[in-house]
Amino acid sequence: RRSTGRGGRQGKVLYDVAWRMSCYGETTLVNDYIIDGMEAFNKLGQNRNIKTPSKQRVSSDPFQVSAIKRIIETSFDGEMYEDLPAISSESDSELSDSDFLSPQSHFDIVSSFQKDNEFTPEFLEEEDPMQNDDQLDGLLWSPDGRIRPNPAKSFNVNTAILPEFKEVFETPLSSLFAFIPINVWKKNTFEFNRYAHEVRERKQGKVAGYEWRSDITLNEMLQFHGLLLAMVLQPLPGRSYREYWSQSRVYPWVQCMALRRFIQIRSVLHFNDNNDDSSQRDPLHKVRPVYASIQATMGQYVSLGSEWSLDEASAACRSSFGRHLIVYNPTKNCGKFHFRFYLLCCSVSYVCIKIRIHVKTDDMVPEDSFEKMPNDDAATAAEEPTQTSILNQLVLHMTSPLHETGHTVNFNNYYVSPLLAIQLLQKKVFCRGTVRLNRRLLPKYIMFTKSEAKRPNARGSSKVAVNERYGLVAAGWLDGNPVHLVSSADTERIAEVQRKVGGRRIAVKAPEVVLNYNKGMDGVDRHDQYRAKFSLCSCHGFKKYHVKLYLALLDMCLTNARLHHKMVHQSSAGTGADFIQSIATILMSQTNEYVKHCPELRQSNYNLRSLGTRDDINQLFSHQITVQESIGTETKGETSRCMYDSLASFDFKKRSKKNSCQICSFEKRGTLKWKNILVCRHHKIRACGIKRPIRERNLVVEGTTTSVQDYSWILGDEGNLTCMEKFHTLYLPAGLFSTAVGKHAKNEFATIKRACALYKQRQRALGKTTEVGGRKKGSKNKNNKKRKASTNSPRSSTGSEHHTSDEEKDAEESESDYNSDDLYG
Repeated sequence: RRSTGRGGRQGKVLYDVAWRMSCYGETTLVNDYIIDGMEAFNKLGQNRNIKTPSKQRVSSDPFQVSAIKRIIETSFDGEMYEDLPAISSESDSELSDSDFLSPQSHFDIVSSFQKDNEFTPEFLEEEDPMQNDDQLDGLLWSPDGRIRPNPAKSFNVNTAILPEFKEVFETPLSSLFAFIPINVWKKNTFEFNRYAHEVRERKQGKVAGYEWRSDITLNEMLQFHGLLLAMVLQPLPGRSYREYWSQSRVYPWVQCMALRRFIQIRSVLHFNDNNDDSSQRDPLHKVRPVYASIQATMGQYVSLGSEWSLDEASAACRSSFGRHLIVYNPTKNCGKFHFRFYLLCCSVSYVCIKIRIHVKTDDMVPEDSFEKMPNDDAATAAEEPTQTSILNQLVLHMTSPLHETGHTVNFNNYYVSPLLAIQLLQKKVFCRGTVRLNRRLLPKYIMFTKSEAKRPNARGSSKVAVNERYGLVAAGWLDGNPVHLVSSADTERIAEVQRKVGGRRIAVKAPEVVLNYNKGMDGVDRHDQYRAKFSLCSCHGFKKYHVKLYLALLDMCLTNARLHHKMVHQSSAGTGADFIQSIATILMSQTNEYVKHCPELRQSNYNLRSLGTRDDINQLFSHQITVQESIGTETKGETSRCMYDSLASFDFKKRSKKNSCQICSFEKRGTLKWKNILVCRHHKIRACGIKRPIRERNLVVEGTTTSVQDYSWILGDEGNLTCMEKFHTLYLPAGLFSTAVGKHAKNEFATIKRACALYKQRQRALGKTTEVGGRKKGSKNKNNKKRKASTNSPRSSTGSEHHTSDEEKDAEESESDYNSDDLYG
């Protein structure tokens, strides 16, 4: 409400201001006070902008699409800490979840793949009134009971690659891309650049002590990972990674990247935005996009076998900043401070189908238990430790891929209890494992003591009890020490196992559950053995905990990729070193060979147009290239076979005329253009991948001061097309360039046709001669040239004189006006 003041404020305009989220209600203020308040608010906003870098070329995340948001949101299911609010997916996106991970995609087939279970166990047909520990007062165990093999259990089924996915694991690199899709690599590249700009703002334009000259490209990021893998294959224990570059003759593969660039990329490894709202509440925020993508891809390519193992894996890390993720256990070989992973692996092929990272919270108990999950509907009994029901929830979550399948999971005494076996049976999953004697509902009849194990001839003694209602078997067995097991997948029968006693193997009688447990429990351990042979996490030292965690996840993906590749190719798969070497060699290549191994890039005609993180590069070929019917047969249909490469993959020196845009050179755009140059492999042309502005009309006629009046020889000069688009849609149909390059030709790129009408039009407008180059007088044939070359000096012989193309002359003229700022601008 507006009014006029009285008294001391006479003649001044007054406003009734209503304050939001305040106890002041309405206040009458003079106009001057309101203006001062607005200025103070604006000044406060400016101060905030100073703290947060505002001049970032990477302003918005193009990969924050609804697809990856849904994938990340799904990865929160079953986490052992406070649930986060649902992640918004308001941003429009053309990608679905499956498109983000694999445009082909494998997930639309997998999602429709449902196993039909024809069995319904008799003990599950009736409604079980017992829902928690309190209601389950006890189990009736019988030492003389008998159990028949359960028809609901699957037997002798091996894990195998689904037929529709065998081509995905054709090569080692394509196997890796199956678990870390190319869009995840792009996302990482974007985050690297985002963090690099934040560091650059703080360090006055420098990153890792060097000037930051250009953003990291996808090709550079893959080359960096290729170098990390090559260093694992050829380690230098106790020495710095700089030694590889100081001995480049011994390690020639380091030539794919300069040491300075490697140090810069190594210092900006980042995988998520620190300014995200969930960064303070999500313990895994720093690796959440990578972690969520790996969770979504594991287990999607195989038909499940009948035997699985659930166990922990670890990766050493001592960072105090990662204390919420790091567990202390002095018995671990990798290190007493380490990350803990829960893995569900096949007991035969050792492939991992589910992974989970252990997260510590403020409610941890001394025995390293878990925080109670919000959806836990099973309360524990008074005498049962608090962590038991939480462990049951963990096992139920980790075995979710096996629900309703009748498969068997093996685990150790950290997880097993009779109650867990019953809960898994309700999910149609069978289990077996060793058990601790303090577990509730365990029969005391089967328990052995250590003193009994030391008696003469005690090895092989056993006690077995059966619960016929649920089909459970509890067994005690004496080996070197007493062993106690619980199983819902075996019978009470006695079998034989091989033990090594006194240097020789002997047959020892044991319950059937012992024999099957020894066969089925080593899945995670063997997976760890494969991972430890060529481990990025243990080979490379990083101070930041999230980088070590990322490398551990990458190790697991490499191991899983190798195991899947081995399942497809059997004995021809090669060794683990061959597998890693193949991936490293392709990633370090200068010709972007990884495109051939990536289904998303190869099948979607990717054309290497996402060579950087800038929007201008991403918009390359935004206009559809079409070939008119009126175009001659020389160019008709050729654009469908075009493949585009970065000029950085060619061994050229910077500031060379062979490193510039041929279209800009023809249009006389002043200084040579070195940045964002692409090469069309099919037409052998160098052209810019970004849109150039309209050509300034500042040319003069040669030998005079008269301005050039005719600019019609510059085609498509509206600023709407990139130089590469101009070539394919305008200059190539006009016949300006000769794309026929011989195998042994001196010029490996296309050259300008000096007989072309467009070229002659430009020469006339510039006041130059329009003569077409050819043999000079006296050079009738090749023999005459050789004869003159033998009598005269090679350089002065007119018969063997080299005629440079007009394009090279233009480049030499422009190179004299070279501006160093244009190299990275």
